[in-house]
Amino acid sequence: MEAMKIPKPFYGLGIFACVAIYVVYIKWHLDFRPISGITEGATESRREKPDRQTSTTDCAVFYGIMFDAGSTGTRIHIFKFTQKSKETPKLTHETFKALKPGLSAYADDVDKSARGIQELLEVAKDDVPMELWKFTPLVLKATAGLRLLPGDKAQKLLDKVKEIFQASPFFVRDDCVSLMNGTEEGISAWITINFLTGEPLYESCANKVAKLLYKKVHKTEVVKDLDFYAFSYYYDCAAEVGLIDKGKGGSLTVSDFEIAAKYVCKTMEVKPGDNPFLCMDLTYISLLLQELGFPKSQVLQLARKIDNVETSWALGATFHYLDSLHRLQY
Repeated sequence: MEAMKIPKPFYGLGIFACVAIYVVYIKWHLDFRPISGITEGATESRREKPDRQTSTTDCAVFYGIMFDAGSTGTRIHIFKFTQKSKETPKLTHETFKALKPGLSAYADDVDKSARGIQELLEVAKDDVPMELWKFTPLVLKATAGLRLLPGDKAQKLLDKVKEIFQASPFFVRDDCVSLMNGTEEGISAWITINFLTGEPLYESCANKVAKLLYKKVHKTEVVKDLDFYAFSYYYDCAAEVGLIDKGKGGSLTVSDFEIAAKYVCKTMEVKPGDNPFLCMDLTYISLLLQELGFPKSQVLQLARKIDNVETSWALGATFHYLDSLHRLQY
């Protein structure tokens, strides 16, 4: 599920995730120690020009590189963070580039996958200052496309990417390349959206958790005042039938999906069209949202970017990876 309401069996997981984010926030905010070899090196290698309010305070600059190996393409996300002493890191910029086809297209010719990976690594080299290359974590996580391949074919592709990564000048660990399961992908996407919309601060998390604990059983009205974001599959289907602008996104209601599903399915009875699965896709989305408890009048925000950052799992996964490096050091 991508930035939508979580089904009832997963509310416990939702509470845990919220508390986990709070713990990470407190740890970084009140007791932050630089990640050895990453932020520490970044502070030594590059200082931001002090502003008028913090003329005596150094600002560490560091980066994280996340490859998203999806079914339709391979994408690179280069995140730039700044961090003042005793404060949480701030995301100041994202560089994004996508190439087609996805890694899974090279399942029978692994060596051909190298060209695209190398091209995207050149983007990273151009974006990240050379003096920070050896401090910048480089990670690839593969999703649906590789999950559907036979295990040995998927592993050969991952091994090839790892070989290329290890030859790069960036910071690479043994776990730099891996398959991401659907649960991890969903939670990481949820973290991304909440971070970009300002939701993961303690006050917000504490308020939501308190409501859930007080009510014991979650009810739809508990979250009726929240904004819900949808992207990826939802965005693409809505754009294909003209419910939103393909480039800018937009907002729609659950009933809009239902109306579009009925129209497309009825039209396909007469003329199949270019996408034979569109009827099923729209019907699935419409019924899924209603089964999750959304009223037909519920407004959904469909966005490809928020504040010029891609709405995907990549940022959330990067946060988790950077935090894992921090925990390994201490």
